Amino acid sequence: MKALVVKFGMILIFLAFVFYVIIALMGCLSCVFGASESYYCTTYCMAVKISALVVLVAWMAWFIYSIVRYKKNV
Repeated sequence: MKALVVKFGMILIFLAFVFYVIIALMGCLSCVFGASESYYCTTYCMAVKISALVVLVAWMAWFIYSIVRYKKNV
């Protein structure tokens, strides 16, 4: 069980890093293509919040599914 928690902890750290890189690239590309300041306060922030929520919910669902599957095998 401890190995499972460590594995999913490492996956969460990796997902957070990948998410950060994607969001940074999205912000840079928006700036290059001439997005206004209101874009960052409205659309960009909402997109970041929604995508962060989707990533966290997917990770938690996968984590819970793995724990349930682990408990069935023990």
